[in-house]
Amino acid sequence: MNKEIATLLAYLEHKFVPDMFYDNERDLIYTLHENPSLLFDVFSMVCKDHDQENPFSKEEFSGETYSMDPEKEWFGTLLKFPKPEPAAPHCYEMYLFHDKDLKRKAVFALEAATSQNGEPGKLVSYLNEQSEMRNFGGWPVDEEQDFFAGSLELYKKILNGEV
Repeated sequence: MNKEIATLLAYLEHKFVPDMFYDNERDLIYTLHENPSLLFDVFSMVCKDHDQENPFSKEEFSGETYSMDPEKEWFGTLLKFPKPEPAAPHCYEMYLFHDKDLKRKAVFALEAATSQNGEPGKLVSYLNEQSEMRNFGGWPVDEEQDFFAGSLELYKKILNGEV
């Protein structure tokens, strides 16, 4: 992936998605539901504006919303992006959480990262409404776990002041 494409992808992941999600005037979840190719389309437009060709396919971008609990108090939208190169600061996935009233919202990202010993890994980060990022833990790149549900539990701990 060339540097320009990497920069544009980082913008989509770390600026466009959180800003749209936290903006109460727009409903990113509904828009994704109505237009499943939204992320691909936006990225294609951004690429075109920068005289770049989008090297990815529509299938590499997706978004699906789930009820996160039996009481339907919490919902999560799982966004998938093109698989990042090892140690690139790009997302494998992003998690958009909200309560049923859309009053409490959170954006988490599962990102490619490099561990302290130089090995490729995964890092969970939380992006708040002010675009401030907090990083939580690191895992080997091949470790399988439910980062989606785990991030919601982490957000609930943040809300309760536990972390």
